[in-house]
Amino acid sequence: MQDRREQVVAAVCERVLAATPAAVREPPTGNSKRTVLVTLTDGREVAVQYRARQRSLAAEAAVTRAVARRTDVPVAPVLAAGDLADLGVTYLVTERVPGDDLHERFTALDTATRERLARTLGRHLAAVHDAFGFDAPGRVTADGDALVVPEPRPAGAFYREYLDRALADWPDPLAAFEPRVEAALGDRLDDLPAEPVRLFPWDYRPGNVIVRGDPPEVAAVLDWGEPLAAHPGLSAAKAEFTLCDWYVRGEADVAAIREAYRAGYREVRPFPGASFDAFRLLGMVASAADSRGEVTRPRYPVVDADEAAAFHRERLTAVLERLA
Repeated sequence: MQDRREQVVAAVCERVLAATPAAVREPPTGNSKRTVLVTLTDGREVAVQYRARQRSLAAEAAVTRAVARRTDVPVAPVLAAGDLADLGVTYLVTERVPGDDLHERFTALDTATRERLARTLGRHLAAVHDAFGFDAPGRVTADGDALVVPEPRPAGAFYREYLDRALADWPDPLAAFEPRVEAALGDRLDDLPAEPVRLFPWDYRPGNVIVRGDPPEVAAVLDWGEPLAAHPGLSAAKAEFTLCDWYVRGEADVAAIREAYRAGYREVRPFPGASFDAFRLLGMVASAADSRGEVTRPRYPVVDADEAAAFHRERLTAVLERLA
């Protein structure tokens, strides 16, 4: 595997950047893409991401460039994107943004700093929603520099597909909740708000945020891959869960971070509160398991699998009771 990684990284750097890697490091966390941090012999530091060519990274590159162009949200500047047909990979190269992973720092910050950062992230998400509108929900792809939804879906069908995909990854510790989720959402999906339709950065969370400085400020929001178009309530609810509920334990602290996040969002546009509990449940279902079918683990340092499952069951119960 390491030989394959070195082969791909060397090919991308030499063919695309006309440079040679001097040092290569792979972060301990990852997702469907391989991410490699590279120091080049000329001193530049870049991040190289790649995966099988069949799953192009063109949309992520286009969204990242468009966010930089249309908003004040800081992103990692895109240096190159494309395919290496002979190696069977698609790649994306960005500048490496120096700083710290907010996932690792958030719980150690004082209350005022956490709330200030939550306000900033709420404002940034609202700026993205304000800048990118679409005619119908669906998966977003790149058509040159344009972002399009090539297979638009009726809103109810989109929500059903979103729910079904999320539940398909659920592991046994959460399986008992599936009938309750279906009962709570089944009759609501066709009645959830359909418009407006905005860009839905599906993995907008502290683990994809770089902070820098003392006190820390948001230096970059990373990972604009797998973009969707949907009602902003779904995006806002999912991001709220993975920011406000994920890290701190005290309910008063959770509520304060939530209010800061929403206040930041309202600096740009009205907060999408209609049907918010139903959107929250959809977002929680999608956040509860990863693509490997394992329970996602909140907090930092992350809790074990049993405590993680208990965390999700507790929060699912709360929102199901409100919807009932």
